[in-house]
Amino acid sequence: MEIISSKHVVDIVCRTLGRVDRRLTGHGERVASLALQLLLTQKGGALSRREMDLVLAALFHDVGAYKTDEIDSLLSFEREGGWGHALYGYLFLKNLSPLGTVADAVLYHHCPYRELRQIDTPHRMGAALICLCDRVDVLVQSGRRAEVPALLARERGVLFDPLLVDLFFRADGERQLLNQGEGALCAPLWVAASRLSFDEGEKRAFLQMLAYSIDFRSEYTVLHTITTVNVSLAIARLLGLSDGDQQRIYYGALLHDLGKVSTPVSILEKPGRLTGEEMAVMREHVAVTSEILGGFIRDDVYRIAVRHHEKLDGSGYPLGLRGDKLNLPERVVAVADIVSALARERSYKEAYGREQVLAILEQMQAAGTVCPTVTALVRSHYDQLMASARAGSAPILALYQGVLREYRALSAEIRAAGRSKPDPGPA
Repeated sequence: MEIISSKHVVDIVCRTLGRVDRRLTGHGERVASLALQLLLTQKGGALSRREMDLVLAALFHDVGAYKTDEIDSLLSFEREGGWGHALYGYLFLKNLSPLGTVADAVLYHHCPYRELRQIDTPHRMGAALICLCDRVDVLVQSGRRAEVPALLARERGVLFDPLLVDLFFRADGERQLLNQGEGALCAPLWVAASRLSFDEGEKRAFLQMLAYSIDFRSEYTVLHTITTVNVSLAIARLLGLSDGDQQRIYYGALLHDLGKVSTPVSILEKPGRLTGEEMAVMREHVAVTSEILGGFIRDDVYRIAVRHHEKLDGSGYPLGLRGDKLNLPERVVAVADIVSALARERSYKEAYGREQVLAILEQMQAAGTVCPTVTALVRSHYDQLMASARAGSAPILALYQGVLREYRALSAEIRAAGRSKPDPGPA
């Protein structure tokens, strides 16, 4: 059963990252397309899969940006900082994606060439390639296209790899890179991406990367998604649902909160009750999830993901669907989402105990808002469900803690090394 086609994997990642901050929309695509065209110019023919992995690393190089407060500085050529998002992007690609072997290119993509050449990394060229293409796009998008040639010449061997500067001038001469509009610039990237073939394990890894790396914005959110996935699967198994239904439930639960990529962390982690205005913003995550997934994911998985806040009596959102429109997999994830929210600690509450969780579920069932079959199963197997959910969540939680530890260690290493910021660009 194909959840997503290979040609839509890149699309869905780009669409998700484009919702992090509108200022980043299209930046990764332009950087990756510049990198692709430089590599095509160098090679004179089609790229290998490993070379395409470097292009994908360029495409996703800012995947860690939403985890930091660096977006303003990333979009200024004379920026300060940049290591925070590069570290997170590296860790996400290394631990949560099929691009782990080229993740170093993202780690060092803001490192000046004069320092990069002294660092022992197998992807020095890839990091230097992303650095050059990233800075070129920032200048072009800020209306300073005419300054690019002089800047590259001046920073040759300092900020930028001299071989790549020469390659850029060659590619620009052959392909008119600096004179292409965005559509023409990115067209070769989409052609190359459409020819990629990912196996099911790689597709699953990319979708997990999206769900879990987006959730890393907030510890409460990552715990919630992991728990929702595993409670959903535990319920599905107890219901005796088919392997196909279990797979659909897994992906629907995994992606159900993807739209929170555009929800401010101040709302996600607010310690008190949300105001009416804040709740309206929070509820928008379902519409954003719909916009991200629509047309890319199987319809039945899409519906599971975007219907997790619907209620049997029509009082849910965003569509106000009633029970006859909600199938069993959709009802399972809706109840699992509630159980996860109640049983896990959130920014605004402590974790609820068994009796409190069950009492709230029974009240909701009595009010006709949640599925009685699923609720009855949760009530009769609660301890088993939660034990299964804890066991299933353990590997991802361990990975989450490992990423945070590695981030702190790498940050300390970078500070100790005293690595400088890139030289400022033209005044």
